Amino acid sequence: MHLYSILAITDFSTQAEHALERAARLAEAHQAKLRVLYFTEFTTHGFLNPGGRLAQRARQLARRHAITVEAVTRPCNSISDIVNEAGSADLLVVDERPQRPFASLWRGTEVAQLLRRCQCPVLVVKQAASKHYNSLLVATDFTANSLALVRYGSGFDLHSQLELFHARRTLSNALPSLTKTSFEKETAFTQETHRILRGRLFALTDSFDTRLSRVDWVHGDFDPARQTLVRQKTSGADLIVVGKEKCSTLADLVMGSVAQRLVKSADSDVLVVPHGYSASSRAAGKARMQADLNYRHGKLPIVRQRAA
Repeated sequence: MHLYSILAITDFSTQAEHALERAARLAEAHQAKLRVLYFTEFTTHGFLNPGGRLAQRARQLARRHAITVEAVTRPCNSISDIVNEAGSADLLVVDERPQRPFASLWRGTEVAQLLRRCQCPVLVVKQAASKHYNSLLVATDFTANSLALVRYGSGFDLHSQLELFHARRTLSNALPSLTKTSFEKETAFTQETHRILRGRLFALTDSFDTRLSRVDWVHGDFDPARQTLVRQKTSGADLIVVGKEKCSTLADLVMGSVAQRLVKSADSDVLVVPHGYSASSRAAGKARMQADLNYRHGKLPIVRQRAA
């Protein structure tokens, strides 16, 4: 997995600055192009000249990390505008934004809307980005999307250790190969159950054993989101990587996905990867990205400012 283009959103708050710094560090690690965009729903937090401040911030990030940074100065007045800008990005980086209770009652918070509508992975930054991630906790299941999620997490930050964790509510959903009679028994984690779980988890790790620090699971009548949060606190992981299925607005608001609940409650950063996501492979897109990254061959970092 390689990131070519990263989009970061800021309102110049302290938390948003953490997100910009994390985006810049990832852009540096992947030699990716970084685009920065100003957006806020809070008019009282507005600036007289946000475009000028954004361009200045872009120049600072470009010099500090030796990367290409583009300040997107076209007006961004809605979540739809962000979604459109993120359509050409491999990753959207955003801080955990405050919410207005009445405005978000039906639509959900800004972050929840982005998680629901963006086609690319979304990184929600909660901690200061003073260094690379040390440990990634990848929340897996036994579906066909698990391997892709582990591969994405493995390539996201090459400096970090990986930990795979699986939590499942019911034995029947996790172990479909067992007979119905065995499901009806209330003996949890028999020797055969351990063997199957271990085999399926390690089947995901063949290519990642050099960086894999732990493979673990919790099984029974548990809430997967809650158990993942408990595991994160126990292990000290500074990033949770989780997949997300496509859901309707109503389903997300009524039930809440595991990904959204992790974003809401986790102390660490959370990376949400849509199931079935694959980076664009269009030849024209790759050529444009390569042209934007020509400073790799010795040129100075470039700051571009896109006109409105």
